[in-house]
Amino acid sequence: MRLLSEQEQELCKRILQGDGRNNYLANILDSDLPDAKITANKEEQTVCIHYKMFARDSKNFPLDERDARIRRLILETVTLIKLLEQEGYIMLFMNTTVEPNLPIGAGPDKLISVGGEEQTIEIKSEIKDASVIKLWAEYSSKAIYVTEEFRVFCANGCIPRSDVQFNQNLELTRQSLELSKQSLDKARISNYIAIATLIITFLSFLASVAASWGWRPSFFS
Repeated sequence: MRLLSEQEQELCKRILQGDGRNNYLANILDSDLPDAKITANKEEQTVCIHYKMFARDSKNFPLDERDARIRRLILETVTLIKLLEQEGYIMLFMNTTVEPNLPIGAGPDKLISVGGEEQTIEIKSEIKDASVIKLWAEYSSKAIYVTEEFRVFCANGCIPRSDVQFNQNLELTRQSLELSKQSLDKARISNYIAIATLIITFLSFLASVAASWGWRPSFFS
């Protein structure tokens, strides 16, 4: 499994926090869509981003930049959900017999002007990628349930399972090398002691041989 981006890690946290409480994409992504709504039509295989605003605000609205960010969010979301499902981290389930076709996002359905009626503008930005449309239409209507392994995955900082195992093996290898080094150091000290003992024993032997021959150092004379 690949490393996740910061946005994907944030989505994982939201998925985990929402587990067991209507854990749909609508609840997970609402905070990222305060000014837009995303609609999906599974029969017609269409996904559109909708913007609604007063005409006076349209000139200052960064449509191109905002639309690019939402499109990236859609792509990252469906790619992440697909990846997590393939890895066995989450399960998807249709809770209703009829698929809901509700929009996702906190963008306004109706604009109310304080100073009276004002002209409003509605902009629709259509997603063209067929694979993204198919995944979004499927995932947006299903509840997300997390597995225990997903909880561990999030607790590990969204580090892939293979990387965790690699790090564990690396740590075990490091510990083994450290123990081997300590054993070698102890063996080296033992060798030094053995050599010193051998030298002392040999010198003692020579001294006893000399004594048996009646030899004494000159200062004993």
